[in-house]
Amino acid sequence: MQHLNIPLSRNSKTTRRTRWVVWLLAFGIGLLILGTSWISTLWFTRDTIYAAAPENTVMAVRLFVSGNKGKSVESMTKNFPLISNRSITFSDLAPYIAGEFVLFVNADGSQSVAIREGKTPLPQTLLDAHSINVQHIRNHITLLSEKTEVLKPLLLQTKIIPGFSFPGHEWIGEFIYTNQPHRSFVYASEKRIFVTLPGIHPSGSVFKQIPKETIAYLSNPLLTNTKKDFLDPFLPLMQSIVDPQFLRHLSTLSSEKSQVILTKDTEGIGFFLTTKESDTKNSINNEQALRTISALNAPKIQETLLSDGSTIKELIANPDAISVEQITLLGTQISRIQINNTDILAGSTKKKEIFLTNRESLFRAQQEGNKSSTKICSGNVVGIAIQPLVDMQNQHAYSPNTSPLLLFAQNFSSIGVKTNMFSTTINLCK
Repeated sequence: MQHLNIPLSRNSKTTRRTRWVVWLLAFGIGLLILGTSWISTLWFTRDTIYAAAPENTVMAVRLFVSGNKGKSVESMTKNFPLISNRSITFSDLAPYIAGEFVLFVNADGSQSVAIREGKTPLPQTLLDAHSINVQHIRNHITLLSEKTEVLKPLLLQTKIIPGFSFPGHEWIGEFIYTNQPHRSFVYASEKRIFVTLPGIHPSGSVFKQIPKETIAYLSNPLLTNTKKDFLDPFLPLMQSIVDPQFLRHLSTLSSEKSQVILTKDTEGIGFFLTTKESDTKNSINNEQALRTISALNAPKIQETLLSDGSTIKELIANPDAISVEQITLLGTQISRIQINNTDILAGSTKKKEIFLTNRESLFRAQQEGNKSSTKICSGNVVGIAIQPLVDMQNQHAYSPNTSPLLLFAQNFSSIGVKTNMFSTTINLCK
């Protein structure tokens, strides 16, 4: 009988070597694909569009609109005017944009937009209808503005690592603040738009607990350093809730460790303002402050008879004639007055914090450390529920506010700013 010489083992050295070569080849192909993606991303997102930057640019927001990114950009810019004093929006320009555009903000707050034009040219009828000034830069890059701008291209550090999209997080743009070399990437997910900036907030100013029924909270230095345009939409609301004289106390707050909280309950709007005593610019006499505020809210009318028989009326506010009640809550001495049937409390806590509030419950919640409600849009230094504030602002304002910032904010349900030791993340929650 002759035996067949057929090897039964498949684990020959040749097979092992073949598998090793296959894995090495696969790894090489993977690196090639990754490298190609890296280089192509850098190429297609190079900074040529920043050549259209106006001379006084302080901030630039660059957004990519190819494919699904365009849907995210359209949802976040709905009804938002891209150019100062003009009503034109992204939706109006979208058919003529190839891939990207940049919103430039100047030092005076004015806005202009640079677009990379596509195959379809911008129709002159559209530009004339909105009285838009057009400046053609280069390579299909065009700057649209309300007036002719002196240009000064932004000189940025070379981008070595681009933004990448991940499952659930799509890279849709970048944020540039010209005073800092850092460029921050903008990402979109199903529930939010967010951008992470370098750490800009001092430690110790975060909200550790948020009272129930809170609709907004804000911590310094964002409180006093915020642009006037940001606060304008909410000033009529604040003046209807917190007496206008209370707003003057904002100027006495320190550059850090100061906070304001707004709540909404069955009694209306509650507020709670705090600041560290040791950090205030000027010494504050809580009792005298309450006397002054009360006197200005209820001035006396005094008539004087003139020699010609006519009379004049004078409004006289006398703080010294106002009585202030002293009470003790949770071991803290508090001054209390009543304005428009509402108790206003002011005092200094054991933690050397000066506070003003129209809710005893808010003072108790802060002192007793009651269970906190969920932070608005994950913010620990800023949290704003947009619609409640907008509704009340429109209710108390003489006319609806149409500031660009407010129109932009209304595309989201809430805004939150979260900070830690290394970075600050701005969340725009849908």
